Amino acid sequence: MKATTEHSDILIKKAFMLAELRNYEILREEGDDDLTNIFAQDSKGNSILFQCIFGRETIGVKRIRTLEKKIEEEGIDRVIVVGHGKYSYVARKTALEAGIELIPPDFPSFNIFEHELVPEHKIVPPEEAEELLKRLRVKPFQLPHIKSDDPAVRSIGARPGDILRITRKDSTAGEHTYFRYVV
Repeated sequence: MKATTEHSDILIKKAFMLAELRNYEILREEGDDDLTNIFAQDSKGNSILFQCIFGRETIGVKRIRTLEKKIEEEGIDRVIVVGHGKYSYVARKTALEAGIELIPPDFPSFNIFEHELVPEHKIVPPEEAEELLKRLRVKPFQLPHIKSDDPAVRSIGARPGDILRITRKDSTAGEHTYFRYVV
């Protein structure tokens, strides 16, 4: 039973780390033996649900459909599933259609931005992105690309179509800002 506790602790740690990176305020936590729900709120007042699923079995479409009902019943704005098991093809497809974010089992349980070689990544707000594109005289897709499955992109919750500001610090050259388009 101790291994199950260790696995559940890792999943909960991942959820809390994601909430911290995305500047979500944790409201409450409730759970039982096979899952824990962590309720949070973003800076705009949107409700977020982190569901930590402890078993190593494949997470199927039934679990995603249950979450869809919970979204409708409780008025949750965003759901993030953190699990140890793999996700079935149909579950991934259904989650994508429902706007449910699935965190893969290989996602790190530590803050990657604490490493000295990982630069700061921030999502550029839409108004600021529009001004940036006008100033540079480019369309978003003309910016250098960064994949949506990049660990830094997944950590901050960026989605395809977002523009990221990446700030690199160098001891000799100082600070440099780069922009990337999430694909």
